[in-house]
Amino acid sequence: MKLSFNLQVLLGAIIGIVLGLGLNASGTTTQPASFIFYICDLVGGIFINLLKMILIPVVFTSIVIGI
Repeated sequence: MKLSFNLQVLLGAIIGIVLGLGLNASGTTTQPASFIFYICDLVGGIFINLLKMILIPVVFTSIVIGI
């Protein structure tokens, strides 16, 4: 069964909210919560750095094509 993209996004958002509320309720002092926070921080940092790396070529290409 193939789910539509809209339903996949909705399910992902609901799962994220439930996991976020669960981690918030458990507190940051427990071992699994601190590990999950570390992994999320690491993945988020990598994602932001990748966005920064692609920003300059995209802006440069947009200016060149616009000219």
